[in-house]
Amino acid sequence: MVFYQEDLTGLDFAGAELSGGLLIDSRLDGARLDGALVYDALAGGVILRGASLVGANFVKAQMLEADLTEVDARDAIFVKTDLLRARLDRGDFRGASFDQADCHDASFVGADLRGAELRRTRLNGADLSGARLEGVSLDEVLLSPETRLAGATGLDRGSFERVNLDGEILHGEEASATLDALTHPDAPGRLLGRRAERPKLLGAVMTIKPEHDPEHAVALLEREIGTSGQRILDVADLDAGQALTLRREIEAQPYGHRVRFWP
Repeated sequence: MVFYQEDLTGLDFAGAELSGGLLIDSRLDGARLDGALVYDALAGGVILRGASLVGANFVKAQMLEADLTEVDARDAIFVKTDLLRARLDRGDFRGASFDQADCHDASFVGADLRGAELRRTRLNGADLSGARLEGVSLDEVLLSPETRLAGATGLDRGSFERVNLDGEILHGEEASATLDALTHPDAPGRLLGRRAERPKLLGAVMTIKPEHDPEHAVALLEREIGTSGQRILDVADLDAGQALTLRREIEAQPYGHRVRFWP
């Protein structure tokens, strides 16, 4: 189907086959797309304000700058969907999947994402202020210092395995850390304005880049590792001299015996 800059307000597309179709800059305010197949569609700039998208499949759809304000998208599938600069404010996305979606600079202000899957989702620069995140899986998600989480709830009940924060990767199965280190004013990957009640960031691999100051790595480890945690430092990107210098500095610390180096 081809709809370019069409006004489709309020129409019923429930269960429709729209895969590979064209919906660029079209208006579907209040439309019904429950269970619709919109796989691989070109839908940049589409307006879906207040639409019902329950269980709809938007896998690999191109929806940059789309307007999904106040949609009902429970259990919808946005896997590998391009939602660059899209607006998803106050939408109901409970149980939806955004795995590997590109939500760079997207807005989820006040959205309900309880139980949603955001594994490996790009959320760098995204605004999740006031969003409900209880039970959300943010494993391997990409965040940045510009990601906004002020007023978001449920961060203490989500999954944060292998969160990628501005070049630093935390993961593992044994040690745990808290968002305290990430909200610290000196942390380059901090989650701005957010303090949580010690959720698990299962982990401990921190990737050290050549441009990172060894003193900063030592200070960050000191804040994170606590009295019982363990950390693995990935120094594969450093040359032999840099890796040796960092190793010596960390091994001289009281927690040095709880830090392992890879490779």
